[in-house]
Amino acid sequence: MSAALMRSAKACRFPEWLVVGGASECPVPWASPFLLAAEGAEPILPNNPIPQSHMKPFRTRLTILALSVIAGFAAHAAELETTTPVAAKTNGEKWWNGNCERILAAIKKMDGEIDVGFVGDSITARWRGGENWEKHWGSYRAVNMGIGGDRTQNVLWRLQNGELDGCKAKLFVVMIGTNNLFDNKTEPADAAAGIKAIIDLIQTKQPQADGSISMEVMHDSLHLAAKGYDIWAESIGDKVKELVGGAP
Repeated sequence: MSAALMRSAKACRFPEWLVVGGASECPVPWASPFLLAAEGAEPILPNNPIPQSHMKPFRTRLTILALSVIAGFAAHAAELETTTPVAAKTNGEKWWNGNCERILAAIKKMDGEIDVGFVGDSITARWRGGENWEKHWGSYRAVNMGIGGDRTQNVLWRLQNGELDGCKAKLFVVMIGTNNLFDNKTEPADAAAGIKAIIDLIQTKQPQADGSISMEVMHDSLHLAAKGYDIWAESIGDKVKELVGGAP
C-alpha cells in the first residue's frame, strides 16, 4: 500500500479496520486491489482467495469502508483551516481588531458606494495612505481592506463580519494566500481553496461586483484571443526590452 493511501485511511479514522494491499484473486471485482480484515484477525493477503463463508461480512465491511472514505474526504474538505473563518491575533488581538475597525470606518465614509475594494494582507495594507495610493486610486472611491499577517481564514472572518455589509462595490481586487504558505505547513491546494472561498463569499454577498472577461480577450473563456495576446505583450514589453534590448 502506498504511503499516501495509508495516510488517507488514517485521516478517515478507521480504528476497527486494517487496509492491506492488492489482491489479484479478489472475488469482489469492484473491491480490487484493496481488502480489509477485522482488527486482530489475520489480514487477507494478496493471492489468498477469500472463503465463501466470509464473503457477506467482507462485502459489508468493504461497503462501510467505501462510504467512510467518501465521508472522510468530504469532512476534510469542509474542515480545512484555510476555509474556516477565524479572527486573527497578528501583533496582538487589540492591533488586529483596530485594523478591522479602520476598514469598517473607511467603508462607512463611502456612504455605501465603493468603486474598488482591495482585499489582502500586508502587501495590500502598506499601499494605503501614501503618495502612490493617491496617485493611482485617489480619484476613485477606493477602500484598502488589507491587514498585515492575514491568511485566507482571517479574511473570510472579516468579510463575514461587516466588511461586505452596508455597501455596494463595483469591483474587488483580491490578493491573499502568501501567509498561508509562509511556514510551508499548508498545501498550495488548500491555500487555493481558501482563496476560492473568499471569491465565492464576495460573489454571494456582492453579486453586482461579479464580472467576466470579454470574449474579445478570451474567445472561449480559456484561451487568449488576439486582443488578449496584445494585452499580454504590452504588459511585459518594456521589461523584455530592458533585459534583452530592442528587436533586431
